[in-house]
Amino acid sequence: MNQLAWRLTTDFNKVKHLFADTPRLDYCVETYVCSCGYTKFILKYRDQEIDYKCDKCENMRFCNANFAWSNFAYFIEQELDTEFEYEYKVECTDNAVSSCYGIRILTKIDFMSQKVINDIKAVYTVTLTQEGELKRDYILQPPKKDKAQVEENLLYHINNCNLFDIPKHPKKKITFDLAAFFLENRELKDFEFYYWEYIPKMDQKELFVNDTLIHLANHPKEKSIKKALYHNYTQQMDQHGKFNAIAIEVFCKTMNDTNIIVKLLNLESTFLIDSGLNTQEFYQLMIFLKKYYTEKQLFKLFSSQEFENKPFLFRDILREFITMQESIEHSFKKVACKAVALHDEFVRCGVEERYKYMFTKTLSYKAKEIKPCITIGRYKVSVPQTGRELFKWAESLHNCMAGYFDAIDCGETIIYCFFKDDDLQFAVEVSDEYIIQASGKYNREILKEEEKILEKWFQISFKKIQEQADAA
Repeated sequence: MNQLAWRLTTDFNKVKHLFADTPRLDYCVETYVCSCGYTKFILKYRDQEIDYKCDKCENMRFCNANFAWSNFAYFIEQELDTEFEYEYKVECTDNAVSSCYGIRILTKIDFMSQKVINDIKAVYTVTLTQEGELKRDYILQPPKKDKAQVEENLLYHINNCNLFDIPKHPKKKITFDLAAFFLENRELKDFEFYYWEYIPKMDQKELFVNDTLIHLANHPKEKSIKKALYHNYTQQMDQHGKFNAIAIEVFCKTMNDTNIIVKLLNLESTFLIDSGLNTQEFYQLMIFLKKYYTEKQLFKLFSSQEFENKPFLFRDILREFITMQESIEHSFKKVACKAVALHDEFVRCGVEERYKYMFTKTLSYKAKEIKPCITIGRYKVSVPQTGRELFKWAESLHNCMAGYFDAIDCGETIIYCFFKDDDLQFAVEVSDEYIIQASGKYNREILKEEEKILEKWFQISFKKIQEQADAA
């Protein structure tokens, strides 16, 4: 069957005829379009029932086109046993372009020429609006291949007709995401903007890559800066397939020495591209660092391998600065202009702010909790007596031990610190007379020598006590 058989009922008063000026007539025109190609027009009373059989092939089954157009979802549900022939259609308006998958249905009749007019009623539609909004509407979920074809038809139409004036690339086709991006950002006129992770706000109605790069670099007059700027851009696009402009913008706005700016722009710094930078945050950090360090020192900082080998250091420095900026600006003590040194100093300032509430507090212990504070070999075991002392010892071990103040204060746990020649070597957390954890500086595992001392100390301080208690 090449075409379904349809029946369409038309109000006679809406048809051009010889009696158009007469009072309203109670007639309608019943049009039967058979799958064999034969068409029949029957004038009848509005409520008259007709059992029609095709004069050519004697087909008696005709789908109700009026019902299909008025209540398509219910029509489909009622006609599940019908083998509809689905078709594709792309339609354009001033505000959108749509691609659909649906059924061709009899829609109206030109009675003057006796021409049958069909149109597609969509089952599944994908629409891209002028605002870049992608909509998917469906009455029935079509097979995956048909859904894919609908979207492919829409993309083909967008690529070939370019109704929305979307920037094009000689080797790359427009995707939905790409089309939506440029429709949402009408001012962008170069295809490569799609690969920018950050685009500055500018007043121009039309933005091009070259002009935007110059704006990012603070409109430099020096050719050397412009050359380094374009080198940075092409390098990022070639090596990473994307462009992060934040470091360029901040360096060009905070540095004054042309040679330093050029050197910074020529850096191949992956950590500056992948760190999730925020322009204002990085700008504030640079302004702060310039209070203490020269531009040459800052160049050495960003050009060293510290950040490149350990990119988390840069992220942590930036995060710590933004989180605890007031405390850092108040408590910062100038250290070497190196990644680890700055990281540790920022952490120190932040930790001091976070835990200053405990600096005036005293810790108290039960008698049995003090008994393990003994000298064993070259090690002296102690517990912190105050919050400030706990904080100081945590600083010495470069760990988060200060965060246990509340747990120690309420008796949930105890931290015993092992000193060797008055130098803190490692700390042990004990709870309910069991060792929870033991670690040295920077949370390293304890050494074999320390492990032997710890076992001996635990045997003396707790196991014997447990054995005595069990014996009693």
